[in-house]
Amino acid sequence: MKPFAFNLEAVLTVRTREEQSATESWARAVREQTHAQQVLAEAMRELEDAHQALFQKRSARFHPGDQALYLNAIGNQKNACEQLAKVLSEAVAFAHAKHATLLKARMKREVLSRLKQKKMNEYLRIIQAKEEAAVDDLIIVRHGRGRADS
Repeated sequence: MKPFAFNLEAVLTVRTREEQSATESWARAVREQTHAQQVLAEAMRELEDAHQALFQKRSARFHPGDQALYLNAIGNQKNACEQLAKVLSEAVAFAHAKHATLLKARMKREVLSRLKQKKMNEYLRIIQAKEEAAVDDLIIVRHGRGRADS
């Protein structure tokens, strides 16, 4: 009997590559999301530090112009945090989209993998049935010879 050959092996290979590519894209998107989270967290710490510095300066003596500088810096930092929050939001949405693409690619590959496994099991059942038939034929032939020899 011919060795097992899956007719859709080339398609399965393409689907496997698509899944690997989707996995890599998703991993990059997650790294970008993590980086955006870290940058935003650092900006938020800087904003908190500016608030603390302003609070400490208010409790001590300082010039009125200094307060305006601190308030201006805090306002700029708030704007930067808002922009970074938008970047993070976009990174999260991009990562979710890449994850959905990965899931679709995985599902397409798994369908073909299951079909290949089903075909392989079917092939193995046929081989086993043929082997059993051959053994049965040998037993019948030997059993027949044993009676003829007697």
